[in-house]
Amino acid sequence: MTAGNPAGEIIPQSALYVAPNIGDQLITFEELAVGAVLGSQFANRGVIVQSTGGAQVTTSLPDRFVPVSPTHVYADPNASPSAASELDLRFVAQNGDPAITDFVSFFLLNAQDPGAAVVAYNAAGRILYSNTFHAGGASQDLVSISQPGISRVHINLGSGVAHAGIDNLSFTTPRSGADLAVGAIDASTTALPGGSFSITWAVTNVGITEVHAHWSEQIFLVGTPNQTLGFFAASNNLAPGQFIVRTQTVAIPFTGLAGTLRAGVRVDAYDEVTELDEANNTAVAATATDIPLTLTLDTPDATTTEGAAPLPIKVIRNGDISGPLTVAFSNSNPAEVSIPTNVVSPPGNRLRNSISLRSRTVWWMDPKWSTLLLRRTNYSDGTLSVVVGMPIRPSLASALRAVPSQKEEHSVAPFRARLRQPLRSRSFCVPRCRPHAISGLDRYSRRSHQCEFRHYGAQRRHCHFRSTIDHHCGCGRLSREQPGYLVSAR
Repeated sequence: MTAGNPAGEIIPQSALYVAPNIGDQLITFEELAVGAVLGSQFANRGVIVQSTGGAQVTTSLPDRFVPVSPTHVYADPNASPSAASELDLRFVAQNGDPAITDFVSFFLLNAQDPGAAVVAYNAAGRILYSNTFHAGGASQDLVSISQPGISRVHINLGSGVAHAGIDNLSFTTPRSGADLAVGAIDASTTALPGGSFSITWAVTNVGITEVHAHWSEQIFLVGTPNQTLGFFAASNNLAPGQFIVRTQTVAIPFTGLAGTLRAGVRVDAYDEVTELDEANNTAVAATATDIPLTLTLDTPDATTTEGAAPLPIKVIRNGDISGPLTVAFSNSNPAEVSIPTNVVSPPGNRLRNSISLRSRTVWWMDPKWSTLLLRRTNYSDGTLSVVVGMPIRPSLASALRAVPSQKEEHSVAPFRARLRQPLRSRSFCVPRCRPHAISGLDRYSRRSHQCEFRHYGAQRRHCHFRSTIDHHCGCGRLSREQPGYLVSAR
């Protein structure tokens, strides 16, 4: 084949060669002598070739195998070989470990019916590309494979008069390593704030080398931004193609996302593993999870006392907290607890309301309970139980601590206690009997100046020892002898 320019001069054949789409590695076969059979000659560039049949580096049959670059091609030099030539290209790293590339190209020369077959595989053996070429005699048919994770390419050049050859093998430099991929996520369809949430996922090493623990895996709810539900440390080594299925249970926070959401998992969340592909580390569940809008009441201590400082209560809500929200506030025992009837929650869950207590006598041994209720349309109610009681006065507490234990009957000497500093509350009596665990509430009667005792206990037994105590009341001093230890204040 010849060509001429406008002046009638003959253009050399080398000027007619096709410029291929190439990667950063190019093999033209000019690097080898005629007759050489491909093997590990180009391992330092990233490819090892296993060649069967009669294919070799040749300059024979140039009318069939028209070279893309002069003058060497790789083909069977026989005009009609009886056995087909096959090439298996395997990509390797510089240290010889298996590797992958994302681009391979070459020219098929003289591909005729029944055609030359080309198949590309990933490291797990899955077919990434497959095609048969038969452009005709003396043709130069460009094969271009652009797929992530190409580990091996198999080429069947055929036999007989229609057998083909190749020229200008090109590829991007192979890379080696592990590659974690996540998939097959299954999550609960409903979840409540403060409740548990179950999710299952699979992690596969789709790379070509083993991945070694440890790495981190993150569970999250998809949103703007995503909400992290938990991190877990993986302790498994995974060989290429190996996978593991995990199921974990996490808690749904009282704050954060609400509505119809999807859960997701990200493996190697902290980039602890050097991977071939970082883009396949995240996956999202196919089914949605419904999390209702919910109001929550929280306090550092749900127990308070008469006359104490207001109790700090935090109103917590999930969902969109970018704007204010007005909620109704009520309680089951308004005689004991005074609260506002409406609360405006500003953006960001920052509200702290104060609950004040009504001024009335409450015996510290007879606590009062109140259930606070927070309500808003479209939200689940928030509730909180508060205990209201009277504190033990310091002088009374000292007297009670001074009472000795009765190990057996008649073994305790008479005990005398004097409350030096009168207390402001009403007089009351506290019997102290041990070890019978007798406890009770003594009722003082101003009219009769008498202390009445009610004893309780597993054995319902009175102590048989006697003691004397000074009894101060509003009408004067009264000294009596009573079973057990009598402590009074006013």
